[in-house]
Amino acid sequence: MNKFRTLLVGNFNNNWTLLSHFAKSMEITGAVTSGEEALNIYSHLNTEVIFVDAFLKGMSGFEMARFVKEQNPAIRIIIVSEKFRLDFFNTSMELGLEGYISKNMNDDILKQAIAHVRSGKNCFDSAIAQMLIYG
Repeated sequence: MNKFRTLLVGNFNNNWTLLSHFAKSMEITGAVTSGEEALNIYSHLNTEVIFVDAFLKGMSGFEMARFVKEQNPAIRIIIVSEKFRLDFFNTSMELGLEGYISKNMNDDILKQAIAHVRSGKNCFDSAIAQMLIYG
């Protein structure tokens, strides 16, 4: 099984450790805290997947994702956020992003997200579906 080259963007604190725990299927090629830093390095790292915090210093995770998708639509981008917001979900869909998951994800959600990304599918936390159905 080939590892996919992954860039982590944001301030995930303990979640970096959680993501690294599942590095069997990912090669973490970089971890930066701003969208500007990510834009400076993602292409040099031959990045295939980006996990990005919705809230970054400077440009937002969505602004960074928009630029990356315009330059290289094949890169798979997963937005990670503290809270679920319908406008974030809608923006993720409009930008053609591959996922939107909680920053407070548990092991099962993270495993599912990684499996979906690996197989070329989208991954959205089940809390999104509940929010869409129940408001």
